[in-house]
Amino acid sequence: MIKNQLLNQQLELAKSKSEADSIPKLRDSSAQYIANMINSKQYQSYLEIGTAYGFSCLYMATFCSSLKVIYSLEKDLEKHLVAKSFCDQFDWIKLINISCFDYRSEYKFDVILVDGPKSKQIDLVDQYLNYLNRDGLMIIDNIYLKKISSLTKLTKNQQKLLNANQALVDYLKTNIAINVEFVDLDDGLALITFK
Repeated sequence: MIKNQLLNQQLELAKSKSEADSIPKLRDSSAQYIANMINSKQYQSYLEIGTAYGFSCLYMATFCSSLKVIYSLEKDLEKHLVAKSFCDQFDWIKLINISCFDYRSEYKFDVILVDGPKSKQIDLVDQYLNYLNRDGLMIIDNIYLKKISSLTKLTKNQQKLLNANQALVDYLKTNIAINVEFVDLDDGLALITFK
């Protein structure tokens, strides 16, 4: 009971600090959807790319009782240190200050949440499928980029981002090794499993 109270407290602190500092985080309804999937399959291991302030890993630790270990990667040292201040007291949450492109794992995971740079998402999917258990689930957040795609006039960078994202969607749809389901929740989720 005390563990859950402490998790809830740290989760709320991470959420508040993320919002106060305008640090993007997994939306609450997406987090709840992912947690429900983890619980329904009784997944035990979770890896996320992009810790930010630790909201999503704390959310999963709080609401996914089957999870035994959570790994989270963040390349930005400042964000990593903020996340550590919220997560350090939980020994099953492993925060790693590293670029997702440099990370190598000796483990495979049941769930991998990919929230890395859109321009490199295809590379990330290819790299991290190697770390996904055969019956596991990879999730890509913000697959629709609705806020940008709804604009009538795009900057050069916004157009480049949309093009990279469309290339990712096309890649996922045509990759013969995986199944992909797109979920129209918040800014969209792509759910990837092996065939």
